[in-house]
Amino acid sequence: DYAFSGCIALRAIDFPITVTYMGISCLEKCASLESITIPFVGVSTCCGQYEAFGSLFGSTQYEGGEMITQIKGSIGTQPYEYSYCIPKGLKHVKLLTHETNSSTRAFHNCKYIESITFGKGVTRVGSGSFTGCTALTDIYYEGTKEEWKNLRYSETFDTVENITITCSDGVYEKNDNTY
Repeated sequence: DYAFSGCIALRAIDFPITVTYMGISCLEKCASLESITIPFVGVSTCCGQYEAFGSLFGSTQYEGGEMITQIKGSIGTQPYEYSYCIPKGLKHVKLLTHETNSSTRAFHNCKYIESITFGKGVTRVGSGSFTGCTALTDIYYEGTKEEWKNLRYSETFDTVENITITCSDGVYEKNDNTY
């Protein structure tokens, strides 16, 4: 927890796929962060915790950060609320593997993120993952268009306008599959 907290000059960080746990608030107050590569969003394979992307950034307000609206959800039968502060400069996210857990609404209201890259190991993109991501224009998927088509992503992209999905074998067109 708090591993890189306060590293105000940190512009990019790449966590390798071998990481199975990222501590709470490990990137708190990293106001200059522009790009991040993470092995998973949603379920910590180490502890079985359900946390949104924002759990990496903590809930402390700071200059250059934006408080994200509280998320209401549940862990099992226990309701919870969570708010967090994400760097306004964070524009690019790469997710290596695993799934984005729909119960966390993974990137909910991360309105400054412009692009997200999904590694071929991503098996599911949950419904509501990108609600409020108003700057998101580009999705990159390291698999093929056919593999993208087979991801279980429900109405994930219904709230995102003018999005381009680029796969390893070309641009995925809306008429390839409704999304």
